[in-house]
Amino acid sequence: MKKSTEILVIIIGVFAILASVYGIYADKDLTDAFSGIFIGVCLIMAVFLKRKRNNTHKDS
Repeated sequence: MKKSTEILVIIIGVFAILASVYGIYADKDLTDAFSGIFIGVCLIMAVFLKRKRNNTHKDS
């Protein structure tokens, strides 16, 4: 994955988390808010796990 794509996915993940937190404070449905947080965290973790996997394969 290119560096610019990684940054874009991280930004989308952060925005998903922020929108969900705003939804919680705006008295929206908690199920929707928690699913948004889950999606944001999954996007961010996917980028970091991909980086870690690429770094371990390069070292071998």
